[in-house]
Amino acid sequence: MAANFILGVGISMHKGRVRAPWGLRSLSRLLVEDRLGDFDRLMAIVIDNRDKADPILPRYIGDWWSTFADTAPSAQVKYFKLVEFWQKQEATLPKPIMISSEILFNLAALTENEMDEAWGIANDAMSFVSNEIESSYDGLLSIAQTIAKVEKIKTDLEGMVESAEAQIVSDLPR
Repeated sequence: MAANFILGVGISMHKGRVRAPWGLRSLSRLLVEDRLGDFDRLMAIVIDNRDKADPILPRYIGDWWSTFADTAPSAQVKYFKLVEFWQKQEATLPKPIMISSEILFNLAALTENEMDEAWGIANDAMSFVSNEIESSYDGLLSIAQTIAKVEKIKTDLEGMVESAEAQIVSDLPR
């Protein structure tokens, strides 16, 4: 959910420049539909290649994804070696997009009253979202109960039809 929030802020601030990755959209949809346990859907998202390849990973030389033997002694990592490693990596990584400071969300520029007002608005928004989620849940629960009732009625009607057909067949002269 944090990724969705951060992405939503980015999209609202940088219209057209920030796009939600297909994988994140698909996972969010599964989360909203409460279907994260659906193995086939999860695997479809994992093997989907609609998102472009990660531009950083192929250039990364750290080899952190390899599996190492459990019996191998663990390396002692020294801080200066780590910094030195990342300085070497810096040249291979794509440069970040520089964003104008005018459109950044800067809380330091807000007064205490503005912060209190923002806090109130955020609380109202969270309360609204919570109420909407609860209302949606109640609506979905009602729909599920109605579907269950309709299925039971359908089953009962099918049983009645079979019973009536059997009765008609038994009443026929032999």
